[in-house]
Amino acid sequence: MSASNHVAMARLAEQAERYTDMSFEMRKAIEASAGIISEDERNLFSVAYKNVVGQRRSSWRAMCGIEKKLNEGDPKLSHVKTYKSRIENELTELCNEVLSILNDLLIKNAVDSCSKVFYMKMKGDYYRYLAEVADGDKRKDIVQKSHDSYEEASKIALPRHAYVT
Repeated sequence: MSASNHVAMARLAEQAERYTDMSFEMRKAIEASAGIISEDERNLFSVAYKNVVGQRRSSWRAMCGIEKKLNEGDPKLSHVKTYKSRIENELTELCNEVLSILNDLLIKNAVDSCSKVFYMKMKGDYYRYLAEVADGDKRKDIVQKSHDSYEEASKIALPRHAYVT
């Protein structure tokens, strides 16, 4: 299937609010176009994954709230922890998928600074989402990667706006 067909399918999935399908189609569209996409396609990519990942983040926070309310001896606690772990794994997998698409295809093929800033900011966001569910040294490393991505986006963006008053 061509990149334009994948984008058309992503638009249909968006109208149906089937964001997992939308993210799949946008990933395929980006792969088919070797990482060179339009601003509109860039926004479709962002919306698709923001919704898919956002759902997992919301679910994870709900499980954290439930977990905090339960006592250590409560038989439900192990089920909550297991389910929370499953959600963490899904969230981590999705974030890593986005980061892979960004690093392997989109950032290195960005044709203008606006696109590169968008992708670097998005990269920072998805590292931040990973940091929400990480702990210890792993969290520290992920937070640093998020910070570095935001900083790189700022460095690219600031020269363009240095003389704006």
